[in-house]
Amino acid sequence: MRISRRRLLFNPSGIVHKFWRCHNRGYLMEADSTKALYMKSTGIGLKHRNTDGKVLLQAYCVMSNHSHQILKYTDGVDVLSRFMRVAHGEFGRIFNKFFKRTGKVANERPKTVVVQEAERSQMRAHMYVEANPIRAGIRKFENLKLYRFSSFHFLRLRSRR
Repeated sequence: MRISRRRLLFNPSGIVHKFWRCHNRGYLMEADSTKALYMKSTGIGLKHRNTDGKVLLQAYCVMSNHSHQILKYTDGVDVLSRFMRVAHGEFGRIFNKFFKRTGKVANERPKTVVVQEAERSQMRAHMYVEANPIRAGIRKFENLKLYRFSSFHFLRLRSRR
């Protein structure tokens, strides 16, 4: 039975690890252009008039059949839900139109797991998300910064300054 996100995330602000799989575990985002479309749709969701500045993307990794994001939200969990509805709705609409298909793109609604406020917990969540290409055998750690669809390369750029 589906439990309301409001009951799962009862704090008015917090940090969550959001992830979802493509429908039927398909590799719908295998092409780089599709991954880029997903990130563009995420940006639209972040800048939407109902969520602008209230949901912040802290880390992400888009793979061929799933996606991970670390999101910080304020002003209630409804803001987080609106962000996901806008971003995923936009992605699904454009994806289906481009590929001349109908139906679901995501297997089910995104999972949102609370990340504890402790710095260690947040760092562990970031590492889990950004290391996805390593676990999938797509990149080695030395080349992780070359994976365009992960926030890891931003971390590497910041640490050089």
